Amino acid sequence: SPIVDALQPAVVDYWIDDLDIGPVKKKDEAAAPTAPGVPVKRDGPRGRQAVQQGGQLFVDGKPFFFRAVRHTGVPLHVLRQAGFDVLWVPAEVPQEALDEANREGWLVVPGAPLLPPRGAGDAAAERAAGDALAAYHRRFANSDVLCYDLGGGRTAPQYAALERTKQKLRELDRTRPIGADVWDGFEPYSQFLDLVGAHRWPLNTSLDLMQYYTWLEQRKQLAGARPVFWTWV
Repeated sequence: SPIVDALQPAVVDYWIDDLDIGPVKKKDEAAAPTAPGVPVKRDGPRGRQAVQQGGQLFVDGKPFFFRAVRHTGVPLHVLRQAGFDVLWVPAEVPQEALDEANREGWLVVPGAPLLPPRGAGDAAAERAAGDALAAYHRRFANSDVLCYDLGGGRTAPQYAALERTKQKLRELDRTRPIGADVWDGFEPYSQFLDLVGAHRWPLNTSLDLMQYYTWLEQRKQLAGARPVFWTWV
């Protein structure tokens, strides 16, 4: 690094420390498949199992801290290079995008269609909603699903619809976590959701980052220790 003598600004001395680099992998040596942002390609059926226990996510029995990004059409290899390992997708994500994610070994979080609360519609509407949820589950059956997403900004009045959807999904998949991003009603939601998220967009507002940190801590306490608590950045 350059050291400049304040009394003689034109004189600059340089020192170079000894630097050892290694080991250097050969080009044909693959990176460890568990490193962040490194794809785990699979040719056969999807096999990674995700569960939530004690406020912690586990994938194939190992603790897992996800780095998720929404699918917006950005090439998946670019997102890999940025260190992301989970892809948040809508239920209607294009099939070619889902196929690419499967080939490249992404864990996915698909948004789920909600069932209406009991008694909110006639029998035909009830059957249609149930069929739509079953079709949604079948569509992602060959993907490595980290969890099912019941939407964002959920409020207390939506509790009945989310709880019913969660119950139906649990009949279709007994183990995978189910979560949602919540605005209020944290205590009842945390009793049946495996992941509880909360977020605001503080930049360019009167809410400074330390206040936002306090806001998140408060929501985490409201959610309790049972679910995984997460936020968007």
